[in-house]
Amino acid sequence: KYQIIKVTTFIMPKDCPKSICPAARDTGNLQEYYKPGYMKKIGLIREGKVPADNRVALTPAQCKWILKNSTDIQIVVQNSPDRCFSDREYLSAGVEVKDDLTDCDLLFGIKEVPVHQLIPGKTYLFFSHTKKKQPHNQPLLKAVIEKDITLIDYECLEHEDGQRIIGFG
Repeated sequence: KYQIIKVTTFIMPKDCPKSICPAARDTGNLQEYYKPGYMKKIGLIREGKVPADNRVALTPAQCKWILKNSTDIQIVVQNSPDRCFSDREYLSAGVEVKDDLTDCDLLFGIKEVPVHQLIPGKTYLFFSHTKKKQPHNQPLLKAVIEKDITLIDYECLEHEDGQRIIGFG
């Protein structure tokens, strides 16, 4: 019933649309992308959905911990006036704040990313609200495919018992 995708370990239901994670479809896992010694750059995107969501995928304290305990991860935060933590709080945690995230490997957000803000060829993690084939988000899913984006949808990340791993709220 499940397809294993290794990053650390993500378990995704087989019924998740294949476009959710093209790398998993092609290779069965993401190990090739996450080679030891390769500096990975995580970008925390500014929420583009209107009205703006103020939740974050990683807090300044979590970023600080990751930076302290990892030698091969960088974190960049896209500046935002709307998130629940200020740009200054991320800067104080040692995180770079800038507008352009095109040099990031992984882009973390919360809600659906507006199609015009998607960066081709990137790997995104967010709630896409496409798993249940929601009609209003089909243009997003189509853009993900057309722009060769790897989308890891939080809604598809589940424990072996079927319970979702991630829920923001």
